[in-house]
Amino acid sequence: MEKNYKLKSLRARRDIKQKSMAELLEITRESYVRKENGHSQFTLNEAKVIKDLFGMSVEEIFFD
Repeated sequence: MEKNYKLKSLRARRDIKQKSMAELLEITRESYVRKENGHSQFTLNEAKVIKDLFGMSVEEIFFD
């Protein structure tokens, strides 16, 4: 797995902290960091929450 630079960039542009993303996804900040850094994967439900937040498709965020 690789680091999700696009997600990190989207989050930074909106000044959303990792802790806020973790709270939105109902996971710990540590779990969120591991997922954003590519050490584990986001669940489908988490990916849906993220895509809805940014108004983009899952593919645009995670696969482009």
